[in-house]
Amino acid sequence: MLRLFIRIWKHLFKKETYKIRKIDDLPDILDDQTIYLVEDWAISFVCPCGCREVIHLNAIESVFPRWTHTIGDSKRIDIYPSIHRTVGCKSHFWVKNGKINWCKDSPNKVMKATYYSSYK
Repeated sequence: MLRLFIRIWKHLFKKETYKIRKIDDLPDILDDQTIYLVEDWAISFVCPCGCREVIHLNAIESVFPRWTHTIGDSKRIDIYPSIHRTVGCKSHFWVKNGKINWCKDSPNKVMKATYYSSYK
């Protein structure tokens, strides 16, 4: 019960900014608040819903589907297009300015509450 409360609290009130780390090889243990840019071929991070699954996004230009990223002057990352998990938690979100922005169709009630509280 305490874990559920902490998870809800984080999603509703604590929108932390992700750090960016450029690396050659993915570490064995990933930090929850870090997006890893693995050379020029992958973007990897822990799913922000709390399921703890590692998301690996293809960044190779000639292979599809492909995600791109930009890093602004404030050193915060944007990832395009949105990330929509088709297995597991089925999360659907954008990474904009280093923060998670949940889409309306995310199945988890905590995510939906975050979406609606973010845009009121």
